[in-house]
Amino acid sequence: MERTTDPAPPGRGNVTQTNAQTLHVHVHNILPQPAHSGQLAGRVLAEEDESALGGSEVEVYFGTAAGYPVTTTRTNPQGEFGVEDLPAGFYSLRIRTPGRPVAMVYNLRVRPGETARHTVRVPLSAGRSIPGGRTAREIPDLRMDLGRPTGDRGAN
Repeated sequence: MERTTDPAPPGRGNVTQTNAQTLHVHVHNILPQPAHSGQLAGRVLAEEDESALGGSEVEVYFGTAAGYPVTTTRTNPQGEFGVEDLPAGFYSLRIRTPGRPVAMVYNLRVRPGETARHTVRVPLSAGRSIPGGRTAREIPDLRMDLGRPTGDRGAN
């Protein structure tokens, strides 16, 4: 409390009072809050020999791969990528690896507080030979749907 003395009008005295208060509010949330975002992580591998494809560009789209990507990242030398803080929902990936066709992955479900993991196997470009003497043909989009059984190829 501060007290000041100022000249006052006649009959009112000469002491005025000014109150100054500081209020500190601390909110401590004792209940766990549900996470509203999730993560997407995975690996990009060569289809023919399962070797890591480091340096691949991974574009992440909300829903289908139409419009602009939500985010873009690159794989590390081990072919791994990760994206954090994605709102819950379904996502698509477009993977661009130099010398290989574009690979697409659809229907990756991201749930709050969880990490959706997926391994993408990218085929060879046209004209390159595969072990065993076969030749890869051009495949413009590699489509994998996690909602349907795809055998060992779609499993993570």
